[in-house]
Amino acid sequence: MARRLPTQIKSGDLRHRIKIVRPTGVQDAMGGVSQDPSQWTPVRECWAAIEAWTGDSSLATDQFISTTSHWITIRHPRTVNITSQMMVWFSGRTFQIQAPLNPTEQNKLLVLVCSEINNSVQEAPTPVAS
Repeated sequence: MARRLPTQIKSGDLRHRIKIVRPTGVQDAMGGVSQDPSQWTPVRECWAAIEAWTGDSSLATDQFISTTSHWITIRHPRTVNITSQMMVWFSGRTFQIQAPLNPTEQNKLLVLVCSEINNSVQEAPTPVAS
């Protein structure tokens, strides 16, 4: 049975304090965005519901790499435009936003489709949201 995106939000589900961050514009030598957490700027701190919905592992360069996909549901931030260039920091973990979705088009909630690679063990440590 296929799972559906959340279309309603209950305040009791919002129990995870997250930070949504964006790159500060500093590029690395290859033209990409720096992965150093000190080079990212928080744009929003809010309560969220985090739900893992799929996972996979593969063998690459003689190492197993696990990828987990999550839905992170927040109240719609009417004053901030969240994009797929941003990341979510939660409790020392890093989630790359793949797509911000407004499932009902009513601007009440936003579902961030995110991926976390190797449970963030290969990422630089991120600050823990307080």
